[in-house]
Amino acid sequence: MSGYRALTNFRQNTSETASRQYETDPSLDENIDALLEEEEAMMVAHRKEMEDTLRLFARGEEQPGSLIESYVKQLSFVLSRQAAGLVSLQAKFARSIIYNQCESNSIFSVY
Repeated sequence: MSGYRALTNFRQNTSETASRQYETDPSLDENIDALLEEEEAMMVAHRKEMEDTLRLFARGEEQPGSLIESYVKQLSFVLSRQAAGLVSLQAKFARSIIYNQCESNSIFSVY
């Protein structure tokens, strides 16, 4: 019975210590808030890319009497521009993931 009691006390103390560490360390909350803000900014950037693409395609369709060759040339330019935007977004996501992994490793190595 004393072994069980010791294990229970150990678990309880460990749990209390861990919760106190998280409660008293405001930098964790700040890091989480920063991550959420960064995620939101990336989602907004992605949404803007999508809206820009739709707007460009719609503009091409709205031109009455435009020749198909002209539209195809414009489409090629639009797609190239959108591809560059997506590559930029991809790089931003990759940098964010790497940064967040480094941050989480440094945060949890303290504990």
